[in-house]
Amino acid sequence: MKKTMTLCLAGLVSAAVANEGGWTPLFNGKDFTGWSFDTLDKVQPEEIWSVKDGTIIVQGKGKPNGVMRTDKSYSNYELEIEWRWPDTGGNNGCLIHCSKPRFMSVWPQSIEVQLMKDNAGDFWVIGENIDVNPEQVAPAGKNGPSRRRINLVDGAEKPSGEWNTMNIFARGNTIEVFVNGRLVNKGWNASVSEGAICLQAERANAEFRTVRIRELSDGWKPLFNGKDLSEFDIEDGNATFAVKDGVITGTTAVPSPNTFLATKAQYGDFELEFETMVHDRLNSGVQIRSRSRDAAEGKFPPGRFYGPQVEIEAGPGQAGFIYGEATGRGWLSPEPKSKDPAVNQHSHFKNGAWNHFRIVARGPRIQTFINGVPIADLSDGEIYKSHPKGQIGLQVHAVNAKLHPMSVSWRNLKIRDL
Repeated sequence: MKKTMTLCLAGLVSAAVANEGGWTPLFNGKDFTGWSFDTLDKVQPEEIWSVKDGTIIVQGKGKPNGVMRTDKSYSNYELEIEWRWPDTGGNNGCLIHCSKPRFMSVWPQSIEVQLMKDNAGDFWVIGENIDVNPEQVAPAGKNGPSRRRINLVDGAEKPSGEWNTMNIFARGNTIEVFVNGRLVNKGWNASVSEGAICLQAERANAEFRTVRIRELSDGWKPLFNGKDLSEFDIEDGNATFAVKDGVITGTTAVPSPNTFLATKAQYGDFELEFETMVHDRLNSGVQIRSRSRDAAEGKFPPGRFYGPQVEIEAGPGQAGFIYGEATGRGWLSPEPKSKDPAVNQHSHFKNGAWNHFRIVARGPRIQTFINGVPIADLSDGEIYKSHPKGQIGLQVHAVNAKLHPMSVSWRNLKIRDL
């Protein structure tokens, strides 16, 4: 297809040896200190790898596959490597987030960032997974789903014999890849976020010189300061919200419409995580990309807080499904429309306990997870057009006098931009 350390540097080298700009070399230019090797067919590492004039020489042509692997693990980093093909080019790669050795032949369980001639920046998943745009997933083959995630850009590489620079940004569960300054691939929801780094020897001659790393922030910031509600406004109803020991608790009021504790800030593409616990008879939710309705925006009263809502409900129920609060559309995610209770209800929400929610909103796609289990995966261009960004609101649902008082609580709320 044509296409137009926290650095968990667990025990890495001390900061005193870091280069300007926070860079730390993984290759010292002289030897393989900090690296180990794995090869097939009892081939000795020195038959494939050597160092000459500050350059790693890979004599891979005609040799079995192998890897050189950092002795330490890393997360939340920018990795920069320079490589070239000394002859006609070939196949090679940089494996990140490596864990189990020899998961597939000599390759460890990992995500490969391809260096192969004319395909630099492809992802290949080796016992892991990463989400990309659907059109980037290569067609399935006779052995099942493809492991290849095709890059976004052609022509980023230089001709054989010239040096190329690849920069890999690994933040949490996202990976972005640049080749010679051009963004060539990006993925999210990676199944792994830390591990060793490997350079392949894949039956081709190759050379590496710069191999260095520097810490990146993971991008998370608290949505709530843990002390007060100064960063929020109350919308619509008169339910009460209180803070104690880093927990926000919303309590019903009678009479009252739905009430929302809404952030003053707005968010577009983001990843949101929090923990919640709710009375087993109280329906609740978290609004995303929401706002107060303008006077000209339809049948609901002006000022009504509205937009996509991620449901909070004791199980078996519809927690994690996506509802169009005050949009006139009802459920946005398809699951609750089914007449099959096995489809429109689940028990992944633990009643009477804290539950971990993760919400990923990227363009028209909204994904939800409860306690690590995928719940909803919605792609809705209509709601994205009307709500590309907005506030996040913690809901206390309206109840009648017989059910009052009931409460819902949230803690450990954090967010990062995507």
